[in-house]
Amino acid sequence: MMIINPTVKSMPLFSAIPKVKDIEEAKVYCNENPIYSWHANYYTVNRKKILIIVNDLTLLTIVIQDVNAESKKYLEHVIRDRIFKILMSSGIAPDKIERYMDNANEILIGKGHKRNITSIVTQNIMMAETFEYHNLLWAELMDFCNNMIFSTTNYVKPIDKTIEVFEDL
Repeated sequence: MMIINPTVKSMPLFSAIPKVKDIEEAKVYCNENPIYSWHANYYTVNRKKILIIVNDLTLLTIVIQDVNAESKKYLEHVIRDRIFKILMSSGIAPDKIERYMDNANEILIGKGHKRNITSIVTQNIMMAETFEYHNLLWAELMDFCNNMIFSTTNYVKPIDKTIEVFEDL
């Protein structure tokens, strides 16, 4: 199971994905399995919503561009696809990615509870707002954010931390 913890502001974007039944139980699960826990928020540019999702353990960033009423029906599929693509492009072994995706067979929506992760999402948004909007903004932003260094990962890039975690998975 994978739990996405959006901010209150971004909750409507996740209306097509089922919510967790017990918020407290979900928090415990997220603390025990941070690799399967993500925090999310969005920002708007040119009336387009850009969704930023950050992994709790590695701070790996997923960017989904132009989320609207029509596309949010397919958001779960898009999230899985982006995670798969970023892990493949990182050079992680396909069998480890497959194992991760199998363990995360169900995506549920929780409630944002880790302020430090939410602040990193906000930092990513502040940086992203400096980028000029174009069709491949999501790829450029993911590359940029995943090569930033944060103190919460002992000054290791999120992409390198992800590779390290998947070696042990």
